[in-house]
Amino acid sequence: MRTGTAPDTALFLELKAIDSSNALWLQDAVARHGWPDRDAVGDSGARAAFLLVQHADHDTAFQAAMLPALDAAFRRGQAEGGSVALLTDRLAVARNEPQVYGSQTTITDGRITFAPIADSAGVDARRAQMGLPPLKEYLRVLDSLFGPKRPP
Repeated sequence: MRTGTAPDTALFLELKAIDSSNALWLQDAVARHGWPDRDAVGDSGARAAFLLVQHADHDTAFQAAMLPALDAAFRRGQAEGGSVALLTDRLAVARNEPQVYGSQTTITDGRITFAPIADSAGVDARRAQMGLPPLKEYLRVLDSLFGPKRPP
């Protein structure tokens, strides 16, 4: 639970070890069987596999290695386009490159700011191809979740 204090170092290290173990397991599974398609593992299994990759920020090489398999699954109708977009952007931001789909933001003083977006004029068309809402709508959702709280 967050109490405004510094995170528990032991817990942080334990979570990091679990993340690393999960990443190794998934990388091996993908090497042996390919990306876990929805037809094989169900929606929740496919989503869990994506989340393991998306949150493996400690290993961007692993994330980059999984992106082509995830993208191929999307093209077969076996993964969500939004998952491909999120991972693509997460990797771009980690590499200090402009993101493609506008999915990565920061919150500073209650304001949501997008990481730089390549060809921002065409971002909504790219988002639509991946099944994502227009950037303006995405910002409205993020603002309602994470923006400054207004009195009722």
